[in-house]
Amino acid sequence: MSEENASKSTSNNVLLIGKKPAKSYAAAAMYKMGSENTIIIKARGKAISKAVDVAEIILNKIGNGKYGLGNITIGTTTLENENTKRSISTIEITLNKK
Repeated sequence: MSEENASKSTSNNVLLIGKKPAKSYAAAAMYKMGSENTIIIKARGKAISKAVDVAEIILNKIGNGKYGLGNITIGTTTLENENTKRSISTIEITLNKK
């Protein structure tokens, strides 16, 4: 099981960013914030900029000042294929209800 799938199955407040438009993820985050006090936006690689966009959309456009920025964690994950190892950057952005 990959790291992303493990996070997805163990926690309801984690939003994994992929290839959909940023507004789709922002809407999903707002839905999750209805039942959670904290949400964690996770992305890796090229999706990192989209994760930042999603956080900004929630904080500045559709959040109406109801949400605040928590911790931002950056890191690197190593992926191993048959003969190669790749390092991929990761980010976790925590948003909290005020």
